[in-house]
Amino acid sequence: MSWLENLRLDAEETARNLRLLRRVLAIKPEGAFTVADAFEANVRRAPGAIALRFEERVLSYAALDAEANRVARWAQREGLAHGDVVALFMQNCPEFIATWLGLAKLGVVTALINTNLTGIPLAHSLRISGAKQLVLGADLAERFASAAPLLEPPPRVWARNGDAPGAQSLDAALEAESKAAFDRGAREAPREPQPLLHLHERHHRHAQGRELQPSPLSRDRDRPRRRRRPNKR
Repeated sequence: MSWLENLRLDAEETARNLRLLRRVLAIKPEGAFTVADAFEANVRRAPGAIALRFEERVLSYAALDAEANRVARWAQREGLAHGDVVALFMQNCPEFIATWLGLAKLGVVTALINTNLTGIPLAHSLRISGAKQLVLGADLAERFASAAPLLEPPPRVWARNGDAPGAQSLDAALEAESKAAFDRGAREAPREPQPLLHLHERHHRHAQGRELQPSPLSRDRDRPRRRRRPNKR
């Protein structure tokens, strides 16, 4: 393939991504239109178009949607529903995207956990996410093991892309699920506005045993202001 052909393909893919970004930016927490709707619209519009390129792998929108539908059915079978939280602790890969989209199809909130975390900060992020189930990339099993003893009660752990100690195989569970289109009604009628994902970054001095102190700016902002008296002349 010539460099000119590569340039053309890159330009087409960039244009598609920009169109998708505009639709995603229009999504509001209080609205009925979600990222799952935006993705499914692309599936209907161009099912054979390329959705993901990852190393040597290429997935079309139809193929990615099929994998996401499996995840949605698995989550529904697990008793998950709109507003529930599942933590996702995985490196970037197609399975990461398929898992997130599949949970979004059901209205489940995905807590994206920073993969650089270990030990106390990781346990803190998992704890404050409120997730009772965790999807774990098998290559991060050792990092999760450093935080697992600190989690009480521990989440139910599902491993992707391989096996992990103490985790059930999500890959095996998904094999039993259908790839057919998932019913949109499962994510409708939210009880209250919910985010589609939480981001938990490396931070939290309080997670390491030290409380965060308010900054001088925040103290000044929160301090009651005195009313100035008019000057007497």
